[in-house]
Amino acid sequence: MDSTFSACEDQGIIVEITDTNGVDASTIQLEVDGVVYTVDSAQIDWSPPVLTFTPSPLFADGDTIRVRLISAQDNLGNPLESPLDWTFFMDLSPPVAFGFTPPDGGIIEEPSPDIILHLIDSISWVNTSSIGLTVDGSPFDLTSPALTMEADSLIF
Repeated sequence: MDSTFSACEDQGIIVEITDTNGVDASTIQLEVDGVVYTVDSAQIDWSPPVLTFTPSPLFADGDTIRVRLISAQDNLGNPLESPLDWTFFMDLSPPVAFGFTPPDGGIIEEPSPDIILHLIDSISWVNTSSIGLTVDGSPFDLTSPALTMEADSLIF
């Protein structure tokens, strides 16, 4: 879970907190980006055993979110054995295509030229299973031998 990416615009945080003796809700503290929230906070919903954090405002593209479950005790007063601490990254921007060969509107004399373009994602990576290219009305994806991916270059 640490150092993962999310592309969900409404990304929240869900933590399951369980104990055979029950959890004392008044001792739960969840820190998100340096701000400590309790079950009394508007962003927190505690429906045992699930703690849900709904950010307000929503996380933005490029955000790095650090989450820490810093406190929770059971109903006998025993503290959290292992505080949770993780970071995730928001990636709401699509990949960018650039460097088209042949260029748009270009004149070429070769009857079957390679069509090449570059794909990058500035925050995470390009999900290659989502790549599709339509040439003269015919769709192709990377399962087709006509379309390949080498580093950041898509070649048809």
